[in-house]
Amino acid sequence: MPTTTNGPQVSDAAPPAARVASIDVLIIDDEPFVRGVLEKALQKAGYGVVSAVDGKSGLTLLAKHAFKLVITDIFMPDMDGYEVIMRINSKTPKPVVLAISGGAMNLAGEALRTAKLLGCRGILAKPFDLAEIYKVVSELIGPPAGPEATG
Repeated sequence: MPTTTNGPQVSDAAPPAARVASIDVLIIDDEPFVRGVLEKALQKAGYGVVSAVDGKSGLTLLAKHAFKLVITDIFMPDMDGYEVIMRINSKTPKPVVLAISGGAMNLAGEALRTAKLLGCRGILAKPFDLAEIYKVVSELIGPPAGPEATG
């Protein structure tokens, strides 16, 4: 199983893909590798996913669409994940937020504890295994909506 020091671990533990009924997940991360891996993995699992390169563009997407889940990095240039989380807190309806961080290990832990205090329902430190992402996303917003969910 390939691993990285700054991103998710890639594995073949993806649940079977279902037909995507809607866009449920917004990923906000300034690291192209992390953003791409998460987007592809969650799409493979059957979730509708879009991503943003920073907090500002993520908030622009949030203003246009009601996502069920926002996955946001904490340490990003221009607008950090804390500001994203605080702005999401004022949104109605408010999506569930999962904070991720891969800063220096002691900083990442403290950053994620702070994100939890700001109202994040889930936190994960990078690097994480994709099986963890599937499990946490499913726990936070349920399994992806597929043909079996509608019929």
